[in-house]
Amino acid sequence: ETIGWPLFVKPVRAGSSFGITRIQGPAELAAAAAEALRHDDELLLEQAVPGFEVGCAVMDGPDGKLITGAVDEIELAPGEGLFDYAEKYTLAHAAIHCPARIPEKTADRIRDAACTVYRALGCRGFARVDLFLTPAGEILLNEVNTIPGLTGHSRFPSMMRAVGMDGRQIAKMIAAEAFTYAFWGCAIGCAAGLPFSKLLWDFLIADHFPYAVWSLPVKSLAVILAFVAAAAISAAYAPSRRMRNLSVAETIRQL
Repeated sequence: ETIGWPLFVKPVRAGSSFGITRIQGPAELAAAAAEALRHDDELLLEQAVPGFEVGCAVMDGPDGKLITGAVDEIELAPGEGLFDYAEKYTLAHAAIHCPARIPEKTADRIRDAACTVYRALGCRGFARVDLFLTPAGEILLNEVNTIPGLTGHSRFPSMMRAVGMDGRQIAKMIAAEAFTYAFWGCAIGCAAGLPFSKLLWDFLIADHFPYAVWSLPVKSLAVILAFVAAAAISAAYAPSRRMRNLSVAETIRQL
């Protein structure tokens, strides 16, 4: 009653609109809750917002500044109140407009809002921030996709391409982020781990076996570095490969 009707019933942890139901009144609540609880053990009730959904891709730039893609817009078919799983991956009746059919000043406000949300939540690497634009011009946060879809119908690659970033540039930035975090993680781990290893050696071995000599574990470090490099390559390869291989036809369809 506080939220009002209609509203959406959603599982707290899910994706691709699984388990989401739009309901018009109390009589539909029990069935909608049961559907949401099939996908998670918690659910939330969300007010239906007039207007339409917009989104903005955000990436960490090499100079510490954020890079934003074009703002896109989801147009639902008349009478449809939910961008469900089928529509997200087939666009049978819905349409995604990139850039969005809104004034440039409004698009700038949406990009600013997306960057504010991205920073406030401590996002890293890249994310897609989804918002609503109401008829009164209000911008409301919907959700943040910290691992946005990268399929042929996904929005993130289209947003970045619409501002002139091709798949190769996006792939390089993802790879750079992956290797940066891998490097610092490895450096911090070694800086903390080596002194601790020496301390354990002195306490557990040197006191009992005076002839034993501690040495830098070169082979172990090499294995760790190889593992970290492989993990970074793996983290960067899959999304970057998908972005590079989006066909021209798929991109045109999204635009």
